[in-house]
Amino acid sequence: MEESEPLRATLRGLSWARLITAAMVLAAGAILRYAGAFPFDFLPFVAAVSAAALISCLLLIGGARSLELRGFAWMQICLDVALVTGIIASSGGSRSVFSFLYVLTVLEGSFLLARRGGLVAATLAGLLYVDVVLGRHLLALLHLAEPAERTTLDALTVLLNAAVLLTIAVLAGSLAERYYLA
Repeated sequence: MEESEPLRATLRGLSWARLITAAMVLAAGAILRYAGAFPFDFLPFVAAVSAAALISCLLLIGGARSLELRGFAWMQICLDVALVTGIIASSGGSRSVFSFLYVLTVLEGSFLLARRGGLVAATLAGLLYVDVVLGRHLLALLHLAEPAERTTLDALTVLLNAAVLLTIAVLAGSLAERYYLA
């Protein structure tokens, strides 16, 4: 068995997991909307989740043909963080119930590329989450959007989520490195 085959199998499994997760997130969003607990525009949310599902299908096909699997894994990690950011941005930003999806991308990075992958995923997720949560304030300062109320809760949400993501990246990355060395 070639050395890259375990990574190829892991990438295939993660593509299937992404597809299943997209279906579950879409179902959860529909249930929340039906219950009146999703006060945001539903069409952008459906578009973001559908994009994640479509990209999962494309990655299943592309992963089978990819020759440079480590580069493909890096691309998947970064793409997943971007997709999760789209889902969070379309479902309320700092009030989104789907911010836990960032944890899955950090774990993905750790499983695929050990500590470095987890730390890159956590850092990218933290930066994009700052953009989603605090970006509306910047747009208001530039007079491109309605003024948004600045709350301490927004800043605290960003800081706590970033700290949790980095902690998970270090712990999961350490476990992954031990697994790869064993």
